[in-house]
Amino acid sequence: MITTSFADQASLKWLRNFLYAFVLLSIMPIINAVLGNFEFFEKMRSVIKEELRSALQQDQLLTKEGALKITGASNAVFLKAINEGIVKPHLVKGRKKAIYLESEVLKIQVRRRNTEN
Repeated sequence: MITTSFADQASLKWLRNFLYAFVLLSIMPIINAVLGNFEFFEKMRSVIKEELRSALQQDQLLTKEGALKITGASNAVFLKAINEGIVKPHLVKGRKKAIYLESEVLKIQVRRRNTEN
């Protein structure tokens, strides 16, 4: 059995919903041409467009492990970002681990040491 992290599952769910919306938006004109211009299909198309627009604007939720993978930062750098207020932990109902917003996590700047021999 393959297990994925919470962030991976959330991004897969978002991608699946995005693809469903894209396919429905693509075939709506064909359905309208075949079945006629019904108000139902126009309303459905506008609802799907709004859902797609809101899905694109949503911020992904990451666990600490996911945030460290995305940024490539060390645990110390991540904790420093939390202490400085760059990243704020959020508690989600039903979860014991803190969740971090992707937009905040991407603000972490990782400095690399020059390792010249």
